[in-house]
Amino acid sequence: MSVFTGSAAWTKAITTAGPFGLLIMPWGENDATGGPSAATFRTQLELNITQARTAGFNGSILLVEMPKRGNATEPIWESFRAEIEAVAAADPDITVFDLRRRTPDYGTAEATELGLYADEAHYKDKGQGWVADQIASAILPR
Repeated sequence: MSVFTGSAAWTKAITTAGPFGLLIMPWGENDATGGPSAATFRTQLELNITQARTAGFNGSILLVEMPKRGNATEPIWESFRAEIEAVAAADPDITVFDLRRRTPDYGTAEATELGLYADEAHYKDKGQGWVADQIASAILPR
């Protein structure tokens, strides 16, 4: 069973979705384009993980390092990625998947040619499928 919710009420979805073993969290790219500091982002990420665990989720977590989008500079995005990696390093049930290695950043010629992004912060349907395929090919047995 898979569940997606991008709202603040995502922990409610976890408690009502039934049993599943993997929580995929592709977060950070919006924060890095004008949101909180990387340190604050990490605190919020850790809080969301704690909320999921408190709500009864006891499976593995995949933190997805997304492509850089919007106005985030390379150093800013790297600081967010460092926080994601630090959260994963502190918990043996959390793994990091670097989607950026498989998906071009917003605004690049390759991303434009592939037609993945609707705007600097959102994917088109084709982009959503691309992301899902990249994650699935990395985590499913071959």
